[in-house]
Amino acid sequence: MAALSGPRAHMKPAVIVALGTGMRMREQLRMKRHQIDFLRNIVTARNTKNGRPRDIPMNDDVREALAELCRGKGPENYVFVNPKTKSCFAGNENSFSYSLPTGWNPRVDPEGSASNIRN
Repeated sequence: MAALSGPRAHMKPAVIVALGTGMRMREQLRMKRHQIDFLRNIVTARNTKNGRPRDIPMNDDVREALAELCRGKGPENYVFVNPKTKSCFAGNENSFSYSLPTGWNPRVDPEGSASNIRN
C-alpha cells in the first residue's frame, strides 16, 4: 500500500475494495452507489462475467473505503470516478490500470503469495 501514496493516493480505496471483495475490475469500476448496502454490509456485483448478479460481503476496511467514496453521491452515481475528469472509469478500464504504479501487481501480496483476485 506504500506505493499508493502521493499522486496515486486516490487509488488506495480501489485497491482496498479489490483486495477485500475479490471483485473483477470491470465489476468494481462500473459499481453504482445503489449496489452498496451499508445496513447488511453487502456489495451487489451486477456487471458480472457470467451475467448473474452476486452479493459480496464487506469487511471493515472495504466498508470504510466505500463509505468515504459514496459520501454525497446519489443512487445512480458511479462509486469510482477519475479524479481529473470527474467521470466514470467504466468503459475505459485502461485508464484505471495506467494509474497504478509501474510493475505493481495486485494479484501478489508483498510476501509473494497469490491473493484471491478475480480475473
